Amino acid sequence: MDLLLSEARPIPSHALIALFAIVLGGAQFLMTKGTMAHRWLGRIWVSAMLYVAISSFFIHELKVWGDFSPIHLLSIWTLFSLGYTIHLVRTPSTMPSAGPPFSPLSPSNASALS
Repeated sequence: MDLLLSEARPIPSHALIALFAIVLGGAQFLMTKGTMAHRWLGRIWVSAMLYVAISSFFIHELKVWGDFSPIHLLSIWTLFSLGYTIHLVRTPSTMPSAGPPFSPLSPSNASALS
């Protein structure tokens, strides 16, 4: 833990909040969908993921393209996925019944695999 906390900013907070988001995401899957607790934990999870994605742009340890690396593409994808997910949650009539956003295995895309 001391090694992590001795790293340059924002690496320690990025890593700790990412771990928190992983645990919180797992808890979300175990909760009953639609409850007040589920909604609030979802908001906290989205906030944590936003912090992790945005803070990654301030980490330049691995430089492939100038100050950036392929992992930053994942951060861009995460930001777009979070935006899309927020849109789906706010418009329940268009929300898929299951599966992550943009998943080729979601029920709305299952017919394409048949």
